[in-house]
Amino acid sequence: MTEHWQETEGQPVAQAAEAALLGALLTDDGLYDACRAIVGPEHFWFGPHRELFRIIGDIRAGGGRADVLSVGARLGPGLLASLPDGRRYLGELLAGVLSIRAAPDYAATVRELAARRQLSDLALGLMQALRDDRERPAAALAADLQGALEQIVISGGAGRVRTRRQVLEQIVEGWSRPLEAYSTGLATLDDRMVGGLHVQRCYGFLALDKRGKTTLASTMSAALTAAGVKHAYVAMEMGSEQIELRQAARELGLSAMALLRQHGDRELGIRLGLLAAEAGDGTVYLDMAGATRQEVLAEVDAARTKHGIRGWILDGWQLVQGRDRRGNLEEHLRGTAQAVADHTKRRHLFAVIMGQLNDDGSGFGSRRGLNMACDQVWVLHREPDQEYAWLEMQASRYTPLKHVGSDTCRPLKLEPRGPYFRDTSAQDSEAPF
Repeated sequence: MTEHWQETEGQPVAQAAEAALLGALLTDDGLYDACRAIVGPEHFWFGPHRELFRIIGDIRAGGGRADVLSVGARLGPGLLASLPDGRRYLGELLAGVLSIRAAPDYAATVRELAARRQLSDLALGLMQALRDDRERPAAALAADLQGALEQIVISGGAGRVRTRRQVLEQIVEGWSRPLEAYSTGLATLDDRMVGGLHVQRCYGFLALDKRGKTTLASTMSAALTAAGVKHAYVAMEMGSEQIELRQAARELGLSAMALLRQHGDRELGIRLGLLAAEAGDGTVYLDMAGATRQEVLAEVDAARTKHGIRGWILDGWQLVQGRDRRGNLEEHLRGTAQAVADHTKRRHLFAVIMGQLNDDGSGFGSRRGLNMACDQVWVLHREPDQEYAWLEMQASRYTPLKHVGSDTCRPLKLEPRGPYFRDTSAQDSEAPF
C-alpha cells in the first residue's frame, strides 16, 4: 500500500491509488459495490477524483452503466476545467489500469490516507491550541482530541462495520446482475453448489490416495479454461507438465499413457504444436512443490495482478510446508485452510482445496480444518479398480447437505481419455445402480 503514498504540503496523499481505483471502476463498474463499502467521495484527496467517484455512484444508483462515455457525458464545465487534459483524462485513467481486481485494495489505500490526513490535521490543530489557547485546561483540550480520535476510529478501517440496512442495500444493488459462479464441468456438482464455484467461497475436496483428486481438479480446470475463466492451478505434487499432458491428451482424444507411449512421433508432435499455438492463457500453473503457505499465497497474488485470475485450485493441501516446530500437523493444516479461505474473501476469488485422506478414511492431519474453513467440503469415493465415483457432501455453509450420487449410484465416470471425470447423471443408464 505504501508505494502509492506521497507527501503534498506535509499531508499524506495517494493520488495514484485514487486514479487506479477510478480507472478500474470505469473498466468494470460491477466492482463499485465492494469499493463503496470501503471508501466514499469524502475520502478522495484530489477534488476532481472525488467528483468522478460521485458521478459513478449516481449513474449506478439510476440503473445505468458507468463507463467512459456515460461518465464523460456528465462532466460539467467546472469539472472539465479542473481535470488534467479535460475529457481525455478519463481515457488516461482507463489506460493506466494495471489490475481491476485490485480495486478494493486501492479503495483501502485511499481510505487509509484520508484517515492519516485527519490525524495530521488534529496534530497540527492541537499544537496550535497548545500555543495560542493558554487559558483552556489541558483536560478540555484532551477531551476534544479524544472525541475527534473516536470519530476517526468509528469511520476508519476498511468498511468492515456496516449496518443491516447497508448490507441489504448492497444486496439489492447486485440483485439484477448475474451470479458470479463458474462451472466445474460436472452438472450435478454445479447444481449442489448453486451454479458452480462462487467467488469469495472456498471448496474442499478429500479422497484416499490415488482415487482421482488430481483428475477431479484437472476436470474443473479444463472446464474453467473452456469457459474463458482465468484461474491458477497450484501444483504441490505433480508438476505442471504432467498435469497439462493429461489436458492435452484429452483434447487429442488419447489417454496420457497413450500419449507417452507415442513420445517422439512426428505426426503427434505436429498436433501438439498446433494445440500449443491455439492454447490460450486461461490456466496459470504454479509449480509449488515444497512451498510454504506464505509463498503459495504470494504467488497467487502475483497471478491475480499479472493475469487477472478469478480463482485458484490448490492440489495438495497436505503438502503445504511451513509448519511451526512447536505446532502439530493438524494445527498447521487447519491454519493453511483458514488462510486460503480468508484470502478468497479479501481478494474476491474462489478457491478449491484438494486434500488427502488417511487409509482409514480420517483426515490427513484432520479433516476438521477443512470443515471449519471451507464453505463446502466433499469426499470423493472411488475404488482403484472401478471407473465410477461419487461425491459425498460432508459440510456446507450455504446449501443443504446433498450428495452427488451415492454408494449404490455412482454418476461420475472416469474417462480414460485424459483422464477426466464425466457426469453421467443425464444418461442414467450409464451409471451403475
